[in-house]
Amino acid sequence: MKLVDIQSDRALVLRQTSQTVQFPLDEKTKLLIIEMKNFFSTLQGAYGSPVGLAAPQIG
Repeated sequence: MKLVDIQSDRALVLRQTSQTVQFPLDEKTKLLIIEMKNFFSTLQGAYGSPVGLAAPQIG
């Protein structure tokens, strides 16, 4: 999986309107979704597994 910078929950990008998602999804986006699902399934933190990630947090 390619590493991406994850913005903190205080990042201004999370207070802005996101871009519209275009369907059907392109192959790059589909692959990113699969990779993120796999990545999240392996995480474990002090409070358990993460709940989610906003698309703007990863660009």
